[in-house]
Amino acid sequence: MSYILYSNNSQVDHDLKQWNQRNLEGELHSFENRTVTRKFNEYTKGPKLKILEAGCGLGAWCTWFESRGQDIIGVEYDNRIVHKARELNPKTPVRLGNVLQLDFPDNHFDIYVSLGVVEHFENGPQEALIEANRVLKPGGLAFISTPYLNRLRKSITHPMRSLYF
Repeated sequence: MSYILYSNNSQVDHDLKQWNQRNLEGELHSFENRTVTRKFNEYTKGPKLKILEAGCGLGAWCTWFESRGQDIIGVEYDNRIVHKARELNPKTPVRLGNVLQLDFPDNHFDIYVSLGVVEHFENGPQEALIEANRVLKPGGLAFISTPYLNRLRKSITHPMRSLYF
């Protein structure tokens, strides 16, 4: 997997700092007033859905969807993060995997979620999006976001988030 990180720290140092400072309760609490949370609530009403979160980190969204009766699995590329997710909640449905080569059959999921992942690939998001489309059922929904790092986020939002977590 060709993954690039833009940081003043090495990838290992960046990942350790980012993930070691986070916790499941803090992440779940941060979901309360987010637009994406309202959209998830809107589009996941009704029967149980098969959901994949590609690039799930600590598995907070997996926990959130599971608490609402959905059938979800999260995939994360870094074994250290998968291990930390299981430390925080042994029941979290998170496993090691590569979003560019998902170990699921074609047309398997009703919903594909990937928040802040596809923008990290050196060759662009195409390969990840093609793979998302492959595992998504016809008529399924994909929720994909990429951050927009403007001055407000860089100077206010990110420092405040770091304090919060």
